[in-house]
Parts: sequence; C-alpha cells; structure tokens
Amino acid sequence: MEEWLVPIAFFATVATIIHFVIQSNLKRTKMEHEERMLAIERGIPLPPHPEKKVRNPYKWPAILIAIGLAMFYAMLVQGDDDWAWGVMPILIGVGLVMAHLRNMRDRHKQEKAKELPSLAWPAPEKQPSAE
Repeated sequence: MEEWLVPIAFFATVATIIHFVIQSNLKRTKMEHEERMLAIERGIPLPPHPEKKVRNPYKWPAILIAIGLAMFYAMLVQGDDDWAWGVMPILIGVGLVMAHLRNMRDRHKQEKAKELPSLAWPAPEKQPSAE
C-alpha cells in the first residue's frame, strides 16, 4: 500500500513548489505594475525597471550532466543493468548546451545582419505624372 504513496507525495511536492514560484512571480509583477500606475497618476517620474539577473546558461546543463555521470557510474559499478538511466540526464544536459550555442549563433547572425548595409539596388523614384 505504501508503494504508491512516495511517488504521489513527490509529485505533489513538486507541483506545490512550482505553484508557489509562479504565484510569487505574478505577485511581484503586479506590485511593480501598481507602483508604476500610481506614479503615472500622480505625475511622479517613473521608477526605473529593476535590473534582471544575469543567469549562467550553463548551470543547469552542467548539473544534469554531473547527475547523469554519477548515476551512470554508480549503476555501472554496482553491476546494475539499468545503467542507461544515467545517460538520459547526460543527453538532456548536452541538448541544453547545444540549444544555447545555437541560440547564440542565431543571435550573432541577426546582429550582424542589422549592421550590414543592404546590397539591393535603390528603388527608382516615381516621376510626377503630367496629368
């Protein structure tokens, strides 16, 4: 009977944590919006937007790869035939790194395209008609 209790408790805990994180972000956004609206109504200069944290894009991929390597090694050393479960987090982490690198490359291409002048011929000017 207790076999099903642990997975249910785990998923309930994860769902509760996600719920509270989302609620916290919504509440913070609502308070910032209300503060800005009050400043506009009273004619007070708007407070600057809070700076966003610069996040390390390689943090979670590195954690997943490390967890995957630990799982893979532990299962391989124990002689467990389920060592492939350790490969999944490794591949997810590698996929996240590859996605980030591709996004950086695409962003770099877009920035370069904005800097380059257009090589197309200029459009001919319309002549005023004599009608």
